[in-house]
Amino acid sequence: MKGSLQHSKIDKLRQRLLREPNDGKTLHELGQAYAARNELGLATTFLCQAVASEPKIPEHYVSFGDVLLRGGRNLEAVCAFRQALSLDRNHANAYGGLGLALHAIGEITLATGALSKAIERLPQNQTFWVNLSEVLRDKGEYLKAYEAAVKALTLHNNSKDNTNVTKDVARALAESLFGLGKIDKALKWLHKAIDSDPMWDYGHNNIGRGLAALDRYKEAKRYYDKAISLNPGNVDAHIGRAKILLASGNFVEGWKEYEWRFKLSVALKSMTVKFINRLTEPMWSGEKLEGKTLLVYGEQGFGDTMQSVRYVAELASHRCRIILMVYRELVRLFNTIQGVTSVVSYGDLIPRYDYHIPMFSLPNRLKFIGNAIPNNIPYIRVPDHCKIPPAISKTSRLRVGFIWHTKRLGVLDYRSVPLRFLEPLFRHRSVQFYSFQLADGAKELDRYARRSNVQNLKPFIKDWAQTAVFLNEMDLLISIDSGIAHLAGALGLPVWVMLSPGADWRWGMADPGRQGVSVEKTLWYPTMRLYRAPSVGLWGPVVRRMEEDLEKVVSRRF
Repeated sequence: MKGSLQHSKIDKLRQRLLREPNDGKTLHELGQAYAARNELGLATTFLCQAVASEPKIPEHYVSFGDVLLRGGRNLEAVCAFRQALSLDRNHANAYGGLGLALHAIGEITLATGALSKAIERLPQNQTFWVNLSEVLRDKGEYLKAYEAAVKALTLHNNSKDNTNVTKDVARALAESLFGLGKIDKALKWLHKAIDSDPMWDYGHNNIGRGLAALDRYKEAKRYYDKAISLNPGNVDAHIGRAKILLASGNFVEGWKEYEWRFKLSVALKSMTVKFINRLTEPMWSGEKLEGKTLLVYGEQGFGDTMQSVRYVAELASHRCRIILMVYRELVRLFNTIQGVTSVVSYGDLIPRYDYHIPMFSLPNRLKFIGNAIPNNIPYIRVPDHCKIPPAISKTSRLRVGFIWHTKRLGVLDYRSVPLRFLEPLFRHRSVQFYSFQLADGAKELDRYARRSNVQNLKPFIKDWAQTAVFLNEMDLLISIDSGIAHLAGALGLPVWVMLSPGADWRWGMADPGRQGVSVEKTLWYPTMRLYRAPSVGLWGPVVRRMEEDLEKVVSRRF
């Protein structure tokens, strides 16, 4: 019914336009009508004509900016909203749209400012508060994001239609609570939303995310499956399901499902996908490779690349030439990998190749069965030309490297450990500690600068090859889920990894049988031990267990 009414409205507007082809009001209304039908091409055309016909009306630019933003033309949307504001400095919707457009191009601080100005002019607008919550969340200001979401909730409760919480408000509340580590409270809001709208696939997917973050994998999978049944194209739900399959050791199904990762909105903006889109030769899908050249490239982060590069060795039986393309910081290190013809960096000239494939697609193409994982450790080696660094002084103490912080990649990313939790370890006078922390969090080390048994290696590390040299001098690495943990595991060095609940799929399920027994081993790295926190942010028990185990290592050593 609604669609037929829209169609009738469009017919009338087109008839009016035949009589007055340059009427700005008619062009504007026609553009809005097409936008309501999600026909963005026609909407953009007519709104552009409306702007040209009546260039002094700010509402035309706001509507034009809205449609440009929906079409992914974010920079043009910024220009449209700014043009509206040049005509009316107090136009709340222009500030609101500008905030969304600036957020879309990554200008988070400017986006916050624009949305704040929109709220100053129209404080009762619930949508502005929801959008501000999202931007604050992306800034990592989760408490402020929650406060903005609560304000949106208050406005909703005070409105005439206050029977059920809206999906946008529930989402804002849940995501900010996820960021604060209050997963159970977040799940309550999502459940309220799907109670009022059981067909909301996003809500089911996000309940799955929250349950997975609590290590409740079977329940999480049911919600992912439900989201997919409601919307088979829900990319996030497919990825969530893939991660649970991989974590449970079901690699056959897991690797197939993991191919959805390139359709993620984050992935679509990544360097890897942009690189793939420029490639001219076909992706390898199992063709015979003998005598051919295969371009294999890393994806995601440094750790992901170091984990997945193990599959390159499995191509030896295919008797092909292999070109590795990785981040520049990995080139020197990856030149140690056997069976590789050459290693080049993103941005370099690509040598001639016949097929290409991303590293994490190799296990699916190579048809690994069961829980088979190539485990020929070490598969990365310390470069021969690198000398032992003078920063590592001769000592009779146990040498222990450590890293505690990493950049947060989402609201459910709880990998970092505040350095103060590791302080009890530093009191062990028989251990010399070496910090491998480079960027994020490195300032925390300043308070321990006077400790003779804590040394900062940051000034001496230039790339991952240099990191490998330093690691090779360690007796042990204590790490969070990070690239250096993968490197230590790939080198076959002892490494203890601290994990929060809901740890990434590669570390397996914390308690697969729900027997209260924490899994401490991983199939990926035989020299690695996992220390799992009982709940988000509760690192004390983890460090106490590590203290006890470190004491045992020291006693065996001395």
